[in-house]
Amino acid sequence: MADWKSALLQAADNLKLRGNTGLSGKSKPPVKAKTTSATGGVLSSEPHRAGAIAAPKTGPAVTTQPKVAASMIAAPNTQPEKRSLSKAKIPYKPSPAVMPMVTKPTTGKMVPAKNANSDSRNIKAIAQHQKTRPLSSPRSQRPKTRQFVAPEMSKYTICHEQAESKPDQSWQRLGAALAIQPSQRRGKTQCTVGLDFGTAFTKVCVQFREMTYVVRWDLAVPNCTPFLLPGVFTIQPDGTCVLGVAAGGGVCADLKIALLKSHDLSSKINAVIFLALVTRYARAWLFTQYSSVFSGFDIEWFMNVGLPTDPWENPEICDQYRDIALAAWDLGASGDAISVQTAKEVLARTGTAATAAGSMDKVRVQAFPEFVAQIMSYVESAQRRDDLHLLVDVGAGTVDIVVFHVTSVDGDNRYLIHKASVILLGTHILLAYRADACQVVRKSWEENFASLDVRKFESQLSIPSGRLDPVQEYVIDKLFGTMRRLIAATKTYRYETSPAWTEGMPYLLSGGGKNVDVYRSVLSQARTQWPLLEMRLRVPESFASGAIGEPDFHRVSVAHGLSYAADNLGQIERESEVADIRRTRSVREDMSERYIEK
Repeated sequence: MADWKSALLQAADNLKLRGNTGLSGKSKPPVKAKTTSATGGVLSSEPHRAGAIAAPKTGPAVTTQPKVAASMIAAPNTQPEKRSLSKAKIPYKPSPAVMPMVTKPTTGKMVPAKNANSDSRNIKAIAQHQKTRPLSSPRSQRPKTRQFVAPEMSKYTICHEQAESKPDQSWQRLGAALAIQPSQRRGKTQCTVGLDFGTAFTKVCVQFREMTYVVRWDLAVPNCTPFLLPGVFTIQPDGTCVLGVAAGGGVCADLKIALLKSHDLSSKINAVIFLALVTRYARAWLFTQYSSVFSGFDIEWFMNVGLPTDPWENPEICDQYRDIALAAWDLGASGDAISVQTAKEVLARTGTAATAAGSMDKVRVQAFPEFVAQIMSYVESAQRRDDLHLLVDVGAGTVDIVVFHVTSVDGDNRYLIHKASVILLGTHILLAYRADACQVVRKSWEENFASLDVRKFESQLSIPSGRLDPVQEYVIDKLFGTMRRLIAATKTYRYETSPAWTEGMPYLLSGGGKNVDVYRSVLSQARTQWPLLEMRLRVPESFASGAIGEPDFHRVSVAHGLSYAADNLGQIERESEVADIRRTRSVREDMSERYIEK
C-alpha cells in the first residue's frame, strides 16, 4: 500500500518540479531518466510528459491498488505549465486560440462564449438578432461592404435613342379642344385622366363610360415604345415647345427629379410645359382613335396625378403638384401655343381669381400615392387578400418602398400606411454609381444602359467581369437595409398582431427597373427573412381590346389606377394618422406594498 502512495507522491513532485524544487521547497537531485514504479511502469522525464507513467515493456502490470487510482495517475496533464508555486489558486483559462468566441450583437466585438457547450444556441441567438447575415465567421474577418459617394447626377445626360419628335404637329390644334362635335348632344358624361408622371417615361390611361384606354404616343414620338412617352421636350427656335427631341432646339429632360429636389420656378415651368403637351396630346389621340366613342358628348374632365408615398405624406407638396397639373391642363386646353412664357403666365394665375374662363376647377385635380393606384387591379381581383402588403416600385430616379394595410369599410377600400420610404436609387442613379466606380466618362448615356444587369453592363463597356461587384453589394445593402428597417418597425410596434407574420405577406415588385438584377436580389434576400408571397397584376377586363399585353401591364398599372374616379380609389390614411396595433400585455401586480419592512 505504501509503495503505490510513494509512486503517487513522486509523480506529483515531478509535475511541479522546475529547477529541482520539490513539494517541501527543498532542493532535490535531478530526476533520473527512467525509474521503475511500484506498478512495473516507467516514469518518464520528458518535459511534456512529466509525471506520466508509461506502460511496462514486458509482462502484465502488477497492481494491488484500486483501478481508479491508476487511472488518475495515468491521465496526462493538458494544463499549461504554471510558472509560480504560490499558494494562491490561479484559475485555469484556456488559450484564446481554443476559447469559443461569439459576436456581441450590440457592439459587433468578439467576446468569449459564456458556455462553451452551447455554441449552437449562441449562433441561433445572434443569427436571430443579425438576420442579414449568417454567423459563419467573425465580423472582423468578413470583407466589409465598400462605401460609395452619391454620384453627381448633373454630370449624366441620359437620352432616349428613339425620342425623335414628329415634324407634323397638327395634333396640337385638335387636342386644344375639350370635346368633338358637341352639336350631337349625346349628353353629359364624366371622363377621368390618370397621369403617371415618371422620371424616364410618362404613362396615361383614360376611363370613359366604364372603358379604359391606354394612350399611345406614336402621333408625336413615332419611334418610342407605344405606351411609354420619354420624359423630354424641345424648345424650338421660335419659342414653341414640342414633345420629344427636335433638331435645332433646346432639349429639356430630368423634369421630375428636378421638381422633387428643388421646387424652384424653373423646374415648375418645365413641368407645366411638358404636362400641358401631354394632356393636349391625350385628348387629340382619343378624339382621333375613338372619335365615334367621344363624339357628341359634353365631357366633364377630371384628372388624378400620382406621387411617391413619402412626398404625398406632405400636404404642401401635394398641393404644389395639383397646382402644376391644373396649370398644365389649362394651358393645354387653351388655344395658345405652349411656350415658356405662356407656361409662366398660366402658373402665376393658377388658383387665383384671375383664372381664365373655362379652366378646370381645382377640386377636379387630385393627387394620390402611386402605390394605391398601382394595386387597383389586384384589389379589384379575386386574388385580393386583406391585411399587410409590401410594395417596391423601381423607377428611373427613385425606389418607393411601402408597407401598408388593405381593408374595407362599408364596401369602400381603405389603405393604412404603416411605414414608407423613397430612396434615390432608381435605375438612372444605379447607372451613375456604376459609371463612377469604373471611371467611365461619356457625353451622354442611352436609356437602355440603365436597365442592364451588372454582367451585361460590364460586357458592353469592356469592363473586367466582377469589377462592379462592390457597387452591386453597396446598392443591395442600402435598399435591403431600408426595407428591413421598415418591416422590422411594422412588426415590432406598427402592426405587431398581423397574421401576415405567420401566414405570409403579399408583395409586389414593379416599375421599369423590376427586372434589373440589383432589385431582384433585394427581394430574394427579403424572402429569406420574412414569409413573402408574390402578387401578380392582371390586365383588367375594362381595358379596350388590344390596349396592352399582360407582361407590360405593370408599366401602366399606376396610370390605370389613377384613371378611376377619385371617390372610387378609397380612403387613404397617412402614416401619421395610423395608430400602432400592438399585443395586449398583462401588467404584473406590484407586490412590494403588501410587505412590511422590519
